[in-house]
Amino acid sequence: MQDIINEFQKEGTINLDIFKWVRNDKELMTILDEEYRMYDYHTRLIDSKSNRGWCRTMYHSLFQQLIRGDIYYYTCYMVLRRAVYLISYPYYTKFAKPGDKTRFRHVDINLGQAALRQGNEEMIQGSVSWDDEDPTNCTPILTRFHHHLAEYQQWRVAKGMDKKGAIEAWQDNVDWPQELRSRWPEVRWVNTICKPGMVRISDPRLPHGSNGPATKIRRTMLPWFVRVNDDMETMEFEPMGTYDQLAKAHRNLTAGPKSPSGHPNMYGGISIPFAGATPPVFTSKISQAIHCQILWNSPGVLLELLNLFGPNGTKDGYWDFVTARRKEVAKSVKERWIVCKKFEMAAFGDNSFWRKKGPQSSQRDTKTSLVEELMKELNTSDFAG
Repeated sequence: MQDIINEFQKEGTINLDIFKWVRNDKELMTILDEEYRMYDYHTRLIDSKSNRGWCRTMYHSLFQQLIRGDIYYYTCYMVLRRAVYLISYPYYTKFAKPGDKTRFRHVDINLGQAALRQGNEEMIQGSVSWDDEDPTNCTPILTRFHHHLAEYQQWRVAKGMDKKGAIEAWQDNVDWPQELRSRWPEVRWVNTICKPGMVRISDPRLPHGSNGPATKIRRTMLPWFVRVNDDMETMEFEPMGTYDQLAKAHRNLTAGPKSPSGHPNMYGGISIPFAGATPPVFTSKISQAIHCQILWNSPGVLLELLNLFGPNGTKDGYWDFVTARRKEVAKSVKERWIVCKKFEMAAFGDNSFWRKKGPQSSQRDTKTSLVEELMKELNTSDFAG
């Protein structure tokens, strides 16, 4: 873990192959593909404009909840952030296709506030990739920029270029001219290229974005682990909302009150759950706390933290626990995916993805009512548990 910390502190970003175990499970990868296609089918254009590769109906898919609850993924954030009480801020996914106008550059925080340590500069961010990326289809990041933030802010204030927004757009010809490139030659744009199941974790002070237009399918998920304060009511960055608001979003499977940066939800988010959305079963108290199903200061969560990370915890014991929980959630995802498809068909009828786009094997027996099928699934799976 120390090598990960050193690399992250030096470069400001790191790629880790955390979800190789998912990549090696063919059934899980099939579900991932089908789930993405289903949500994308129900994603509409806003004012007839391109979604720029974003899938804005997909907030609480089975796979988003699977990655949020992964103990090792959480551990990496906990160590790099030096914070224990982290919850996942519900956010939509990327599903870029060839031709999508995906290129952008920005910073997810206000750099002026970050330079004064008055903002959300500790809220490290990242994504999970599900396709083989390349230099045209990946996330470019201005590495090592965080080492010079204070000097950079002084430069731009002197130039009369300070910005006030919660999120800052970035243009190299304006925000990163040649004089700064010459002054700090070690700061450079790097394409962070991932393969399926790899995660990128980055310092929020680094300008970053997406290359484009897209030339292939590229799918990513953003877990947005954010810190809840010790009072279990307020969040590390007040504009993002309260713990109760985020707990409600997890409970109702809807969008959060704003974005993690405190910026209003673009196009309003989703105020009602997607018809087929259903949570997998987590037996880990930590995973439950990440999803706001239980408070972080609950005795069961604290005991699990102590067992894993306390003085009597061992490396072998930690990995035995992680592996066992991964097997459980994989089993739960596979079982609940069947139910998810049934509910999608029940809600959308003839407009269901599975009736119009799904494989023939997913079609139901017309001699049996859909209600009967749903009740059968509920009675034979762990859905009620």
